[in-house]
Amino acid sequence: MAPGDLTLDQTQWALFRAGHAHAGVWVLLSLVLQVLLDSATLPPGLKWLARVSAPLAAIAVSGGFFGAAFFPAFRWLLYFGAASLVVAVGLAGVGLVRQPSNAR
Repeated sequence: MAPGDLTLDQTQWALFRAGHAHAGVWVLLSLVLQVLLDSATLPPGLKWLARVSAPLAAIAVSGGFFGAAFFPAFRWLLYFGAASLVVAVGLAGVGLVRQPSNAR
């Protein structure tokens, strides 16, 4: 099979479009979260977890859509990416709401 012989059905095209759209939007969200985490009041370990979880979510969700286009078993990657995003946004939110310990 030559590289140009790949034909995709409508579901595969839709999953490819979803993969590209989610990758772009979630990469932008992860960049915004990186800036917000600079102001967050979190222990260094949790801040690191939030910083890593945000781009990991973008990679996992978009990869899940691309993988699911050919193998439905890649659906687990979508759930992993969504959980990573919840961790990143949740930690950033908690860190932004908390007051610094020296302000009390």
